[in-house]
Amino acid sequence: MSMLSTQLMDKYGRSFALRNLRRMMQFAEQFPDFQIVSPLATQLSWAHIIEVLPLKTHDAKLYYLKESSRNLLGKRELREMISRKAYERKEIADTQISKFKSIGTRGARGRRCRSTLPVYAVPTTPNATT
Repeated sequence: MSMLSTQLMDKYGRSFALRNLRRMMQFAEQFPDFQIVSPLATQLSWAHIIEVLPLKTHDAKLYYLKESSRNLLGKRELREMISRKAYERKEIADTQISKFKSIGTRGARGRRCRSTLPVYAVPTTPNATT
């Protein structure tokens, strides 16, 4: 691998250093679907891709790459988004929403409720203060 790197660097420059070559292989292994990779690769830089490689799940990587593409994020904004754990927060919110939808309008004992929102008494006439 280092011999290939040396040959490529001699011919094409520093972009093919051993470290980058390993990242390229890692990227190709993690994103084998050309249909997904092609549009993202044309819209994002190599620096964006390097930022998502260490992430644990494939879904998180795709989420951050798509968000970067959709919102035209730079590398620093992407890094900030990853550090704020935007994907994880979205997953938690989606889980809570799906739980809420599954509860629907049933009360604690499984009986139908009229409303899930509290009802407050609203005065119909303004108070006169003199």
